[in-house]
Amino acid sequence: SRRRRRRNCASPSSLRMLGSLELEERGRDVELWGDRVIVAAGQKILVVDASLPEALTVDRLVDAGGIVLDLDVVESSAFFLTPGGIGKADLQDTSASPEEFFCLLPTTTGEWGIVEAGVTGCPDGPAKWYLDMEWRKFPAGFIEVEGGKVFVGLWRNFIVLEIGPTGYEVTGAIGLDDKIDGMKVEGDYAYLNLKHDGAPVIDLTDPDQPSIAGFHNVACWVDGIYVDSMRLYRKDGVRIEIAVIE
Repeated sequence: SRRRRRRNCASPSSLRMLGSLELEERGRDVELWGDRVIVAAGQKILVVDASLPEALTVDRLVDAGGIVLDLDVVESSAFFLTPGGIGKADLQDTSASPEEFFCLLPTTTGEWGIVEAGVTGCPDGPAKWYLDMEWRKFPAGFIEVEGGKVFVGLWRNFIVLEIGPTGYEVTGAIGLDDKIDGMKVEGDYAYLNLKHDGAPVIDLTDPDQPSIAGFHNVACWVDGIYVDSMRLYRKDGVRIEIAVIE
């Protein structure tokens, strides 16, 4: 079954547990930043000290203002996606607030806009536009940052944004027939897994005009796993784990 394949993808048998940390809310993603593990859990981004894997401790909490669906760490910044838009947290800062947050807003023509959140949040309240969608109880989204571009998989939309000196600009988008259930960007292509078995390959040769180039046959992308120096950092429900690869 699809569920069994995914579990096998995420559970290698040749691992020895070094440490774990119980989370108060569901962990959705984990990234590595030096000897820190950056965790998306509920509406928070956790900066976890992993210098001693047997004694993991939370250094800092960042309040994202919405469920953190996914994150991507680039240098000292954690880019994150919520149902309302895109934020960025400075990992070298000690503030409990993100450095910036921009609201993603769909238009009636199927295009997307992006505006900086005001002091009261996004227009008409945070993420109001998605509340009538099927996924409101089980939201999912994906974000990857590469080459000055931000790639977002949100509901049935694949969106490309350019990072500018004062914010973001939506440069391209493509609508799909099914919910995006997984996303991986490699080079000039984005590989998507859709909820009901579709698996399109998006051509990013011209990232301003993404298009479907074909389909792949990878059953699942391992979500929430980061490997570095023979150690594996994994989010598993309400816990993050560190194991050594033997």
